[in-house]
Amino acid sequence: MFLCRQVQSPWTNLRNSNKTKLLTCWIKSQGRNESVNKAEVTELLKKISRKYLTFRLPKDDFDELRAMVDEWHDDLHDTPFEVAVENLRRHSNNAEQWPPSIGKLKLSLKTEEDLYHESMKRSAQEYLAQKDEWVRTSVGPPEHIKAMMSLPHEERLEAIKAYAERNVRESGC
Repeated sequence: MFLCRQVQSPWTNLRNSNKTKLLTCWIKSQGRNESVNKAEVTELLKKISRKYLTFRLPKDDFDELRAMVDEWHDDLHDTPFEVAVENLRRHSNNAEQWPPSIGKLKLSLKTEEDLYHESMKRSAQEYLAQKDEWVRTSVGPPEHIKAMMSLPHEERLEAIKAYAERNVRESGC
C-alpha cells in the first residue's frame, strides 16, 4: 500500500508580520523595486475580478480595457507588482466586501504592528521636542508665591486660603 503524506508549506506556519518581512526581503533580493508594468497591471485587474464579482473588466470593448489598464498603470506607477498583490491578498483576507482602492494597493508592506510602533515613536519624539521647548520657555513662580511656599506649614495653608479667597473676590465668581 502506498501512503501519501500531506506536506505543509513552511509559509503557512509564519505569522503575518514574518511573512511580510520575508516577502519584502525576497522582493529586494530579486532586484524588483521598479514599478509595475502594464502586463502586471492586467494580471492584477484579473486577480481583483476573480476575487470580487462586482469588479468587472470590459470584455468586448478593447479600447476601454486599454484605457482602464493605462489609468491603473498611471496610478500604480511607483508600486512594485508584488506589493500590490500582497496588499490585495491582505484586503481579501480581511473579508472586505468591496474591491480595494488603488490607494490601498499602493500601501507599503508594513504590518499594523509596525505602523503602531512608528506612530508611537513619532508621538514620543513630538512630546520630547515639546518638552524641550517647555523647559526652555518656562518661568518660575512669582515672588509672592515663592514667599508663601517658604512659610511654615500652618502659615502657608492660611496664606494660600487668603490668596484663593482674594482671587475669587477679584474675579467675581
